[in-house]
Amino acid sequence: MARGTIITKTLENGDKRYVTVIRLNGKQVWKTFKRKVDADTYLNRNSTDLQEGTYREIKKGSFEQYAAAWRKKNLIPQELKPSTLSGYSYVLDKHLIPYFGPKSMAAITTADITDFRADRLKAGQSIKSVKNLLNLLSRFFADAIEDGYAKVTPMPQRRRKADKKTKADGKGRALQPGEAQRILEQCDDTLRLIVLLGLLAGLRRGEIFALAWSSVDWEKNLIHVRQNLYYRHGKHLKDIPEGETVFILSAPKSEKSIRDIDLSPELKKCLRTRFLQSSDKHGLIFQSSNATPLDPHNVYERWFKPAVERARKKAEEEKDEAAEAALDGLRMHDLRHTFGSWKVDQGEDIVYVSAQMGHAKPSITYDVYSHILDKRRPSAAAQTDEFLFGKRVAAD
Repeated sequence: MARGTIITKTLENGDKRYVTVIRLNGKQVWKTFKRKVDADTYLNRNSTDLQEGTYREIKKGSFEQYAAAWRKKNLIPQELKPSTLSGYSYVLDKHLIPYFGPKSMAAITTADITDFRADRLKAGQSIKSVKNLLNLLSRFFADAIEDGYAKVTPMPQRRRKADKKTKADGKGRALQPGEAQRILEQCDDTLRLIVLLGLLAGLRRGEIFALAWSSVDWEKNLIHVRQNLYYRHGKHLKDIPEGETVFILSAPKSEKSIRDIDLSPELKKCLRTRFLQSSDKHGLIFQSSNATPLDPHNVYERWFKPAVERARKKAEEEKDEAAEAALDGLRMHDLRHTFGSWKVDQGEDIVYVSAQMGHAKPSITYDVYSHILDKRRPSAAAQTDEFLFGKRVAAD
């Protein structure tokens, strides 16, 4: 069986169109393309399926029409974190549907995706933000293939140099003890405890503000991480169902995030002091006067960033260039990264550090902190000699 036929047609304005014809179940199937290369690609992709009897007609529908079906099938509140559900909905409504909405799913090409990427970058979005958009778009088209709305994914297969993950990605920023002390000097009691929960327990921001007094095991010296706080802001506020609050206390980001963290003596002392001063010894550790959780974003903007900036300016006045650079633009998440870096630097094994931080698997911890690990250990080589020969061989 032939792969099909291409018929070239010339329009009144001189433009050419390339019409493909294939025979399926005794009927002719026609499609029109602006470029001959696209017509050839179409026939080449479908010829094998025709010969093997696996060819199927692609369902008709625009991007917006399939997006509505995809949303009902995949954006299920019971299966996704509130932040993920809200984020996916925002990306669809704000970026993808406005750009691709009326286009036929089958007609979207790799060039269209490339143009979309360029358009978003020109609009001022960061490379990381655009990568996130493309990641969701890639999943979208993968599902479209399964659902019969696309034959192949139009997503570009060649990754651009700017999009490629470098060795520095994910490394974050780790403070030296003296630099951390500079921040602590600028904190009141509440902010100091928040900072210490990052530095000495490696908690994520949402985990810190979801901690309840019941999470602290004073006898076993443990912090039980069992929930995470998600606060809706700006673009996510429209997703709030009537009668719901702007915050959600939910299970942590993954099963591995549900964990027990060893409580250090200093952190235990600070928590005990706040516990004794607290009027609600059964509620959240950090809460407002109306018993609602503190807003992590507000704490970051109004308390943490000013404290870090004060510490940076003091380092600048004292001409401590290393501290000034380390504190410039520091994020709360960098406290968690500092915790991991310190643990590895102290010689703790990767499996333990991974469990304490709630990483999905130790390989993630290794990828992030491998640059800290000792690459040379002469004593280890000598110990292998001793293991084999029963005595340590004297070096020249």
